[in-house]
Amino acid sequence: LIGFDVFRVENGKVQEHWDNLQELAEPNPSGNTMVDGPTMVKYLSETEANKDLALDLVNQVLINGNLTAIPLLISPVEYTQHNPDIADGLDGLQAGLAALADQGLAFIYYSVELVVAQGNFVLIGSNGEFDSNATAYYDLFRLEDGLAVEHWDVLQVIPDEEDFAHSNGKF
Repeated sequence: LIGFDVFRVENGKVQEHWDNLQELAEPNPSGNTMVDGPTMVKYLSETEANKDLALDLVNQVLINGNLTAIPLLISPVEYTQHNPDIADGLDGLQAGLAALADQGLAFIYYSVELVVAQGNFVLIGSNGEFDSNATAYYDLFRLEDGLAVEHWDVLQVIPDEEDFAHSNGKF
């Protein structure tokens, strides 16, 4: 399994925990895996600006479907993709989304539920639907010079409320 784990810590103790898990997939058409790529956090002073940019990307493109915003928010020069079905670059993104659409599939995003940002990395947890299933999306963006330059994601089907071990819900 591959996943994102997010913890809220107060006074040195874990208060809340969120996660999103997915089966580890083969490398994507560009040869990238779900776990490779840079991990060094940089540009701490740009955390809020990068958080705003990533939120703008998710809200404009993924939730509202404004595809004309893509080249304004995602680098047309360098965009490394770690989704197992999508290749690098804006052409790879377009081809991957078209291939999913040809199969009757689409990433449907309803709302942002969780945002964690530090420097040039922003993780956004969203509620949505994929393949007719309620789905939690965790998208991690690496940002440089005001644009998204790298993207990782993990999708997990959200179980029915009666199947949760607790009453807290997914988010």
